[in-house]
Amino acid sequence: MGNRAVITMTERDDSPAIYLHWNGGKDSIEGFLLAAKKFAEVRPVAMEGRLACGPYLNEKKFMDEFAEMIGKHFFRKKVNTLHVYREEYGRADTDNWDNGTYIINGLMEIVDRRYVPEGYIEEEDQEKTIGIALHIGESIDRQNKIDYAHAAGALRVAQRKAQVKSRRTL
Repeated sequence: MGNRAVITMTERDDSPAIYLHWNGGKDSIEGFLLAAKKFAEVRPVAMEGRLACGPYLNEKKFMDEFAEMIGKHFFRKKVNTLHVYREEYGRADTDNWDNGTYIINGLMEIVDRRYVPEGYIEEEDQEKTIGIALHIGESIDRQNKIDYAHAAGALRVAQRKAQVKSRRTL
C-alpha cells in the first residue's frame, strides 16, 4: 500500500528514475518540481543559452540531486530508504497501480504520464502543491543556516588554534 509514482525524463531502460512510495499524486509531484525550480540547487544543465533536454542533459546527476532534495527536505530521509528510491527506469515499478509514471523535461515540467489506472480520478490541490514547495524551501533555508553556522563555528575554532599556536612561537 502506498501512493506510488515514478519520475523520469526518458523511458529507456537505463534512464535514471525516481520511485516514490508516498506522495506520488500530481499535486505532490508538481510541488517537488516547483521547489526544485524556486529553492533548490537542482538545475538542468544549460547549453548554448537554452535549457538542455534529453540526451544533452546529464540526467543521472539531475535525477540524483532531485531525489536527494525530495528525500532530505520533504521526507527527512536519505534516498533509497522506504520513501524515495533512485534507480534505473527499467527496474522501477512504473506500472504501479497508483499514480503511474511522470515524464518531466529539463524545465522541470510534467510533459507526459504513463500507466495511469483506468478510471483514475486526479487529485488537484494547488494549496497542497504550494505547501509542499514552501515546506521544502523552508527546510533548505534551515539547512543552509545550519551549514553556515557549522562552517562559521569551524572557522572560529581554527582561528583560535592558530592564535594559540602563534602565541606559543613568540
